[in-house]
Amino acid sequence: MAEVMIGKVTDYFAKIGVAALVINNGELSLGDTIHFVGHTTDFEQKINSMQIEHQAVDSAK
Repeated sequence: MAEVMIGKVTDYFAKIGVAALVINNGELSLGDTIHFVGHTTDFEQKINSMQIEHQAVDSAK
């Protein structure tokens, strides 16, 4: 499946390994694998948990 850019990382909290995202195109769900690409970043990670305003969610648009 071809990669599609769905949003951007707006903040990264290194101590707890959490990224805050703005989703502009598409949807993310628990279990999805996402690919982070930046000037010094290039890795994939499976989504194990998500929150919106400190509430656990299964998907986000």
